[in-house]
Amino acid sequence: MATETELKLQPARMRDLPRLLAHPRLVGTAPERLRLDACYFDTPELDLLRARMAVRERREGARRVWTVKTAGEALGGLSRRGEWEGPARRGGYDFAALLGDDAPELSAWLRARQAALQPVFRTRFTRLRWTVEALGARIEVALDRGQILCVTPEGTRREPLLELELERLEGPEDALFALALELNEAMPLWPLSASKAERGYALYLQTRGAAAAAAPRPTQPISSEVDRRMAPRTAPKTAPRSDPNRPARDAFVQLAQAALDTLVPPLRTAALTPERGDAAAVEAVHQSRVALRRLRALLAAFAPALPGDWGGRERSHWRALAQALGRVRDLDVLRSEIGPQLMQAVPGSSASRWSAALAREQARAWRRLQAELQQPATTAQVLQFARALHGLSAAGNGSAAHGRGPTLRALARQRLRHRQRRLRRALAAVLDTRARDAERVHALRIEVKKLRYATEALIDALPPKAAREAQRRLEVLISAQSALGRWHDWQLAAAWQGEVARRPTGADSALCAALQAELTRQRRRVQRACAALEAVI
Repeated sequence: MATETELKLQPARMRDLPRLLAHPRLVGTAPERLRLDACYFDTPELDLLRARMAVRERREGARRVWTVKTAGEALGGLSRRGEWEGPARRGGYDFAALLGDDAPELSAWLRARQAALQPVFRTRFTRLRWTVEALGARIEVALDRGQILCVTPEGTRREPLLELELERLEGPEDALFALALELNEAMPLWPLSASKAERGYALYLQTRGAAAAAAPRPTQPISSEVDRRMAPRTAPKTAPRSDPNRPARDAFVQLAQAALDTLVPPLRTAALTPERGDAAAVEAVHQSRVALRRLRALLAAFAPALPGDWGGRERSHWRALAQALGRVRDLDVLRSEIGPQLMQAVPGSSASRWSAALAREQARAWRRLQAELQQPATTAQVLQFARALHGLSAAGNGSAAHGRGPTLRALARQRLRHRQRRLRRALAAVLDTRARDAERVHALRIEVKKLRYATEALIDALPPKAAREAQRRLEVLISAQSALGRWHDWQLAAAWQGEVARRPTGADSALCAALQAELTRQRRRVQRACAALEAVI
């Protein structure tokens, strides 16, 4: 068995590929060109998908190759997984010969399902392949362009395929990130966690409808050996219940990687969606903002377990992007949710003028965000963070480094108490003014969000009784965040009206009255949320 270690990247736009091909790391050597056609197999019950592995037959010119891949693990687009590869034999697959003595239980598991294997989807692409010796390593660089195909009764469904793979042949793994950052200077390269097999299965499941999408569920482990090799690629949202005494830094790496994997796809969608008003773009901005909030909350919550001021520096690195996403999202909410309510309550020229001015500002904010997301500096920031996580993970693998710092349970208790104290102070300040001081209410909203996200990240590390109390508190926090968020939206609407009507006319008075009436209603909701918070904090 070989262990494949590679960093998968998605070039942002096809039209920028000439700049990548002209990069000094690639231009000195003529690439090998291959035409690859692969068919992936599974049982009708999708047993291989459930086990997070793949079996394929690939045609490389006149050569046919069988490959078995296990799930392994992924970190910021960097994946390590078991791989067995050998020439296809006449009469079909021979798993005993392919896997040899490396994994007898896995071989037996596959042989038991061999008769049921059938084609599921195909990949067809052209590969340009270079071998680069640099940065203390030898790295295979492969640029794949083609399609993923799935045959259905209605016809063949296709999805475009454009990937850049950096595979370590020799040398340190960090060299993959270093080379990716160099190539990123030519064009934006997004880390890509999903393999071709995962994308192919997603396309296949779409053809089978919602029932098929629900079909792959975890099964009993095949054996301890195979279960270990087929461990999930990415971290769960919360730390495992089974080991609250693990080093907190290890848990942070796992959770932060899951947050990064959640952040990158909607960011990429927002960067590449041409139309601002597109529903996918609006949702992508929303999902990016939520994922980035969670990532920054993790950096704050785990700060004592991280080296030096690492967490603080990383939080500041993401601040500008968080602000740009927040601006666009706030304007989207004003136009799509608040605006229609105002138009209905106050039909007429003043509400129309309010909405038209908002649309112009929304378009400007979207152009600024897209310009930022389409810069190599943004993808470099993502790659650098993934590289830093990889460095933390590697440092934790040494026994001495592994034992340093607080345990997950100790950190969970400390940080949740810290966040609760801050929330109590912010809540007391709001109660003193009966929620009439906008700055204090806004500060409370921020503290509610921070405690909520910290609780979601750390709750599974708490003892059972404390975890039950935290769960009850979490439900109140979520409700309070909703009430405070809605209050915030209407505060923004009132501020926007002030910008639009700096010299208000009589026509604006009805709109201002409607805004003030709604703010009064929202303040009552905030007061009720504060009462609920006071009961649990």
